[in-house]
Amino acid sequence: MRLRFVRRLVLFSFSLLLMLPAYSLPLQTVLEQAFAKSVRMQDLELQKQDALLTLSKSEAEDALGITLTSGNVSATYDESTNAYTFATSGTEALFSLPNDGNTTISVGADTLKWTPSTSAYTIAPSASVSHTITYGYTDDNRTTLSNKSSELFARSTYASSRLSFSNSLYTLMQNILTNEKNLRLTEKSLADQKLSLQQNLQLQLIKEDSLTYLDLQSKISSLEIQRDGLEATRDLLLRQFESTAGFAWEGVEDIPLPSLSFKQDPAGNSSVQLKAI
Repeated sequence: MRLRFVRRLVLFSFSLLLMLPAYSLPLQTVLEQAFAKSVRMQDLELQKQDALLTLSKSEAEDALGITLTSGNVSATYDESTNAYTFATSGTEALFSLPNDGNTTISVGADTLKWTPSTSAYTIAPSASVSHTITYGYTDDNRTTLSNKSSELFARSTYASSRLSFSNSLYTLMQNILTNEKNLRLTEKSLADQKLSLQQNLQLQLIKEDSLTYLDLQSKISSLEIQRDGLEATRDLLLRQFESTAGFAWEGVEDIPLPSLSFKQDPAGNSSVQLKAI
């Protein structure tokens, strides 16, 4: 009888070992891998990068602009002098400077004439400068402030979503560990009840038609139902973890003690920072 008890104990211990993962990962490693492999986190990262790229595009500085206009070319024949006169009009070079005042410099020639027979030139040069002087906030100032606000909102939204993802992952891991603990306790109680029933029958302390026997059988059936429910819950939790984290559950270890210290952000929360802008 003692040999049977030892054999059952070995089999029960081996079944518990089969429930454990082959190896476990540190908590920080689990979190880092989830950040890298989770489809949800990848979508959030892409959304943040897309928002920042859009802002970078709108913040691109204007470059020096140069516009050249050739104007109109004409040729006129004078019968009295038997000579041609060549002329151009509307020739212009326009320079746009990349500043807040939109400075524009225009240099050109309203009229340019040349008579080859007499080598006579007629030219009427022109030049002009325009600059806009504004007071208070300009469109560029408002755009810059709006872009800063949008950037802060994009980053704070990503940080908030990342924190929410971490909390949901922690909760899921806690549920898995709690389920594993309850499953092991139930398996142990079930093995103890079966062993107790067998020993009592062998020692003829109870009979199969006694109320004590029926009560022990009822407890065993209840524990088996409880075990099956915990196993079904475990399968569901493992699927949820793989769907959330992007990889299969391998166990967790090196769980650090929580830090209860609170460090206040000197810049305030995102609402304060947005109002400061």
